[in-house]
Amino acid sequence: MLIAERDALRNAEPAGKWLSCVALLCQTFSEMRVTNDKPLELLAKPVFELLSLCVSADASDSELACAAMQV
Repeated sequence: MLIAERDALRNAEPAGKWLSCVALLCQTFSEMRVTNDKPLELLAKPVFELLSLCVSADASDSELACAAMQV
């Protein structure tokens, strides 16, 4: 996802689509495994970036709650 698209989705009302994308990516990372039962490392950086946005100084209460549930 491009940064501009990500920011537009994050700032759109209602925030449900944004938080759904965050939750989906986190759950995908949690559930997907490669052959040696390790997590799909390709998703680690995007998951970390999205969770960082959810706990940033300008994050809403909904974003903080979503990040807390994913960790």
